[in-house]
Formats: sequence, structure tokens, C-alpha cells
Amino acid sequence: MTSAGGFVRARRAAASVGIVLALGATFAGAIDTAAAQDSPAKRAPAQSAGSAQAITAQMNNAIALTRGGKIDTGYAQLNAALDAADRLDDAQFVMRQYYQATATLRAVKRDDLAEKLFARALQGKAAAQSPPGNADVLLSYAILISDHARIAEAVPLYMKAIAAYNAYWGEGSEESLIANDKLAVALSANGSAASATNLGRHNFELSEKALGPDHRTTWKLANNYADMLREIGAPAKALELDLFAIEKRAKHYGENHLNTLVTVNNAGQDFLNLGRFDDARRYFRRHRAIATVLAPKDPTFAGQADAWLFYTDMLAGRCRDGPDRSGAAGGDRCQRGEFRGFPAHQGSWAGRRQTRAARRARQRHAAARDRACDLDAGLHRAASGQLRDQARHRDRADRC
Repeated sequence: MTSAGGFVRARRAAASVGIVLALGATFAGAIDTAAAQDSPAKRAPAQSAGSAQAITAQMNNAIALTRGGKIDTGYAQLNAALDAADRLDDAQFVMRQYYQATATLRAVKRDDLAEKLFARALQGKAAAQSPPGNADVLLSYAILISDHARIAEAVPLYMKAIAAYNAYWGEGSEESLIANDKLAVALSANGSAASATNLGRHNFELSEKALGPDHRTTWKLANNYADMLREIGAPAKALELDLFAIEKRAKHYGENHLNTLVTVNNAGQDFLNLGRFDDARRYFRRHRAIATVLAPKDPTFAGQADAWLFYTDMLAGRCRDGPDRSGAAGGDRCQRGEFRGFPAHQGSWAGRRQTRAARRARQRHAAARDRACDLDAGLHRAASGQLRDQARHRDRADRC
């Protein structure tokens, strides 16, 4: 994981101290759930269908304008629709409108405008009534802030969201586990590897206990925990989790599915990091076989597999080159997993081209993993009873 210069590294290092303290305080004591109601029965009564329908139509028109590229006009109409919604007494409906408006602005890459609406939502009278929709808005706001590397600001928002999910659906619920997973992923992405890995382990173990090993969220949390373990240089434990996820996903989705491909590739990387090159090749070939079936949907997967296979061969060749300057045998060093970078001695034009191809394969694999998250998830919605029921029939995001 890289940081953009010394200033960012220093800022993240300082922020991580506060994060560890915040997480420690959270797990040491009870989460403050005063801001969240503990029963859906306490939700505010709904307004007349006409008022809600008119606002919904106004919101849909504003969303269409914004997504169509007329952002200034769309943003003005989003605010007008929210003004009308704020006058209603249905707090849950109001928070759902804020959720949709902010999601629309994020989709058109106007996080600056989305952040203004998040702040407005949490200061309004609807949020003060603590409807279930608060949890989704808080979580989405936290994700936005952490996406901009403001992790110290994001952690308190994540914790408030988690507290709300816990209050409504319980600590071991799918909703709460996903929110905790989002926090772990954000910590990992922002340089707090130890905190992220500890939380990733907690999430996976709790999911195994609360949801069971055959639940799709458990597989996603296993996948994410394995990613974190690879980040800190623990490929052996990551491999255990990836093999578990492959077995479950291949059985559930089928062999020739994007989710299976992503996890198969992860296992190949684990074997590669362990210096088990024959096993790595076997899994990257399996990746390629799946990619061949998926080629009509996305032809790039096969090229990724080819790049990984070349990288494996190239790295294995380096490991056979004999002792390094310290006198350590190449094979011994590979078994210790010390060759995780790209060989420095590939000086030929073809070697440089294939090295770049392998790097691109890593980048494309990360993008494919994110797409698998989307397929595995859809949008996470716990606010609306109707949307929540729909979401139960989909997988939720793993590393999104």
C-alpha cells in the first residue's frame, strides 16, 4: 500500500493513533446508541401518499437531470425536493431521499456537493428522530470521507453508523457486519493495517458464528480478511481463507462466475507469495479457463491470467538464479516469500513489456474484484423495509 508523499504518510500516521484509540474505546465499552431508536415501531407515521408521491416524482426528475449531465440544474432540483421532504413528518422517508440524492451526486463524481447534503441531512429534524435510515446515510457519509483519505474524520461516522445498525438489527446482523467490514476496508486503504486486520478477523469470526459458514456475507468477509492478511505479508493464513471462499463460491455461483474467478486469482497470488510456483500456475490457469468462458462479457480477464502466468514464470526463473549477494539460496528465499516485487533484472524490451502487463493485471484484478463486489452486493440498503427485503436476495459488498 503506497501513500502520496511524506506529508500524507505523516498525516496518516498521526491519524492512525487517534483511530486506534477510538476503536479501543469503542470495543472496551458499550457503543452509545442514544442516537438510534431500538424498535421500528418508534418510527414516525407516514404522510399522505399524495405528498410522498409528489416528492418522489420531483426527486426522480432531479436525479435524471443530474445523471444526464445537467448537474447544476439537477442539484438545484435535488435541494428543492429535499426542502419539500423536510416539511413532512415521515423521518424515514426523508432520510431515504437524502440517501438517494447523495448517491446520485457521488455517481457523477460531485462529492463536494454530496458532502453538503450529508451535513444537511444529519442536522435536520428527520435525523433527530433517529429513523433506521440514519444508519445508511451515516455509513455512506463515512465512506465518502474515507475515500478522500480523511480517515480520522470518517471513523466517528462509521462508529455512529455501526451503533445504529446494532440498535436496529443486532451486533451480529448482516447489516452491522457489512458496516464493520466497510470500516475495516477503509482503515486498510488509509494505512492502518494492524487495526484493519484485527477488525477484519473480528468480523469474519463473528459472521461465522452469527450467520454461519454457508452465508454469502461470511464468504465476503473471508475474502476481505484475506486481502488484509496479504497486505501485511501473511499469505499462508490468507490462503486458508481464500480456499474456503473458493469452495463456497464455486458451489454456490458455479465455477464460471466472476466471484469465483476473483477468489481463484487471490489464491494464485497467495501461492506466488509463498514461492509455490507450480500451485500458483495451477490457479492462474484455472483463472484463465474461467476467463475464456467469461470472454463474451469481458475479454480482458484472459489477458490478466496470461500476465499472471508470465509473472509467475519470470519470478520462478529469478528464484532459480542461485545465491543472492548475501549468500542466501534463491529457492530458500522464495520459500520464505521474499520475492513479492517484480524482478529487477528483466532489462529486455520484451521483459519490460511483460512486467508492465503483469502490473496492469494486478490493477485490472483489483477492478474486477470491485466489480465482483457489485455483483455480490447491489446497493446496501437497510433503511427501507421493502428495499431491505430485496437486498436479502443478493450478496452484499465485500471490498467496496
